[in-house]
Amino acid sequence: MKEFLSKNLSFRTTLPLVWGGAMLVVMAAAIIPNWTLKRAYAQAGLIQPTISAGTGATLVYTSGTVNIGGHAVAISASSTALTSSEASCLGPVYSACNFLYVNPAGTVAATTTFATACGATTSTGCVNGLLAYAETSSVAVSNLSYPLQNALIPGQTIANGALTNVPNTYNCGTASSVGCVPANITGSLKEFLGIAALTSAAPSTATVTGISPFFTSSVTYICTAQDVSTIANNIGVLTAGYGSSTVVFTGPNSVNDTFRYRCAGY
Repeated sequence: MKEFLSKNLSFRTTLPLVWGGAMLVVMAAAIIPNWTLKRAYAQAGLIQPTISAGTGATLVYTSGTVNIGGHAVAISASSTALTSSEASCLGPVYSACNFLYVNPAGTVAATTTFATACGATTSTGCVNGLLAYAETSSVAVSNLSYPLQNALIPGQTIANGALTNVPNTYNCGTASSVGCVPANITGSLKEFLGIAALTSAAPSTATVTGISPFFTSSVTYICTAQDVSTIANNIGVLTAGYGSSTVVFTGPNSVNDTFRYRCAGY
């Protein structure tokens, strides 16, 4: 070996060595990731159900698929009643909490006992899959969080069906003569979508009522509209149209155009 290494190797001698080494690298790059990818592909395509507060102390969920112990478990869309007046899902005690869970057969249920939600434990954890922790008042879901879903930014919760602790939404203030002075919005964001029609007048208007819960004030929300009868007509909300319980949309004179609107704020 020493004699071999001490020789001045020609191009003809070294070429097979270089080519062989390169082939080994290519083969390793092709084979090794495949071992990992096979495990990753087994988890691909899982669309987790969307879980939200329903009417009263209930949870509503869409169909989807969750991962339990490396196996895909399908869930059918439905709703589940909760126990009212369970006000603390603070771990690790969970002293008064509703647990929404699914077993390996895909059956979804709710319980106030963590051991029941977990199911028979194994050396690696619970047999069942925990879908949501829900706190309730006497009449509704008051707080909802998701141990298995990535639907919320860490730190967010749902209070009375609305997002709270939203760090990426800011209020620039109401002064029109200065630039944006961003203030973090920590209230509950909400959004309303609808279709309405103008009443012919000079100008033509439409008053939207029944938005509930309404925004906290006339300056904590904004509305946009799109005329779907005549695309060239502009419809919007004047300053006076932003009320404390209603929104007045204004359009051109003497038209009865239909429009779609969106109002968002806190």
